[in-house]
Amino acid sequence: MNQKIVSKLPWSARFIAKWFRLLSTDSLLAFRRYTLKNEAGLTREGETLTLRLRSPLNCSITIREKGSDISTFHEVIGEQVYRPVVDLIKSCKFVVDLGGNIGLAALYFAGHYPDAKIFTVEPNESSHRLLSHNLNSLVAAGRCEVLKAGVWSHETQLGGGMLAPDRFSAFQIQEISDSASTDNSIRGLPLPAILEASGFPRVDLLKIDIEGAEVKVFDGNLDWLDRVGAIAIEFHDDSRAESDFDNIMKHHGFRLVDAGSHTVMALR
Repeated sequence: MNQKIVSKLPWSARFIAKWFRLLSTDSLLAFRRYTLKNEAGLTREGETLTLRLRSPLNCSITIREKGSDISTFHEVIGEQVYRPVVDLIKSCKFVVDLGGNIGLAALYFAGHYPDAKIFTVEPNESSHRLLSHNLNSLVAAGRCEVLKAGVWSHETQLGGGMLAPDRFSAFQIQEISDSASTDNSIRGLPLPAILEASGFPRVDLLKIDIEGAEVKVFDGNLDWLDRVGAIAIEFHDDSRAESDFDNIMKHHGFRLVDAGSHTVMALR
């Protein structure tokens, strides 16, 4: 539908025009009710919303009503922030997803790469549970595996926390001493260990969205880059400069593409 025409429609009509290709009819109506509820400030902690997707993959997903899940849903499913990635990388068999959150990026890539296997890593316990739930059908089909861990420069123990109580997508990790380790500590793993755990012979696409820990990914031995065909990364604050990402990519034979405001890509 012509965007000029859509912009002149009433809100409900614009909402339907945006979402009817992405959600089942029942889910479209449920999502409209939720959106009005959210805008009125009536969402509650602990409540969830389950939606049936039509695209990019025919499946059900669950998001937390209160918090940042809705923003992530709008970004990945509604705005398709990874569209430039799938436009540039036409085929893909092995995807490693660092910062899996609740699984929406993994579902997006699974829909666009029907032959791909996906290994997704998430450190936040709450998000990891929802991630496992949302990717259950892919796991059952042998297309996906999930790992609860944080990404670091070396194997270590990590502590984590959200920048705000309901900002699930902004879960930051930091290294802690052995004496500070608890049952809630997170296993920190370097990229070589994660790639080994995936069992993949290579990585066609490495997606990175890990709230600043990307600096640690590029600290130390970088031989693992030889196994990677393409990287799609979201930087946070000054992490692009701090990690020396551009120079490292050029040194290892990648070319850089700034794929919109969300994602930077490095391609062979």
